[in-house]
Amino acid sequence: FFVEPPRTQRVKAVVAPQPTAKQPNMVSLANVPQSPQFIADGFRRLQQSFDGRGCKLPAVPVTLHVYSVGQSAAIDTVNDLLRLCGTGAYHAAVEVYGAEWSYGYTPEGSGVFECRPGACEMHIYREKVKLGKITHSREEVRSIVEEMCDQYLGADYDLLRFNCCTFCADFAQRLGLPPIPSWVMNLANACAKAVDIVGEERMVALGDKSFAAVDKVVEAIELGTTERTGTPDAGFKIGDLTRGLIAVGRERRRGPTGFCLSDCFLGIRECWRCSQL
Repeated sequence: FFVEPPRTQRVKAVVAPQPTAKQPNMVSLANVPQSPQFIADGFRRLQQSFDGRGCKLPAVPVTLHVYSVGQSAAIDTVNDLLRLCGTGAYHAAVEVYGAEWSYGYTPEGSGVFECRPGACEMHIYREKVKLGKITHSREEVRSIVEEMCDQYLGADYDLLRFNCCTFCADFAQRLGLPPIPSWVMNLANACAKAVDIVGEERMVALGDKSFAAVDKVVEAIELGTTERTGTPDAGFKIGDLTRGLIAVGRERRRGPTGFCLSDCFLGIRECWRCSQL
């Protein structure tokens, strides 16, 4: 038998596709609507990128500086005690961009003035309070100050109703900040209400006696501080007033040295008697 050999099958060669570079997604400008408004917006954004208006300004801290009113050490000592009660007689100023701004009396022109932060020579410095941060530029802050200079004339200054604390509260509000602490202003507000109720003449008469009483209280505090530390300049601590009243009462009693239960009451009575003279 003759066997025919198997025929070889021809296999069609398959050519693998050659890798091609991936083309990025391109959007033709022809598909973008070239309206006048679109073009104007583009030019505006371009201009902002050059003049800086499109950039966000850094936040600038704003600080409230608090002083004891005047240069009296007695007032500063009393403020140590009043601060514990959430009040006091204070001068205030607002610092922004490295300058401290406040308001005071002057017979002519604006009462707004500037000084180095924490260095007002007319008052005794006490503490500072952070009010927050703003994004206003220097020019915007300067514009606000110039506007307030026209509104806060020196001749309009009033110790109780239109003062440095009023200025600071208004300044903080115009900068978009939270209100200043109430303990900075509440004593002046309370005195203003008292004047409205009692009358200015009566309050002047009471004011003379109040200053005398303050002097006696300061004297008692200094005595208490001396009893505690040996010097009246060591600074106020809780208990110095009581120690001072006891010292005044002991001196008034003129008895043997040492503590007596009635010394404190005698000290209070003596301070009150001296304030009524």
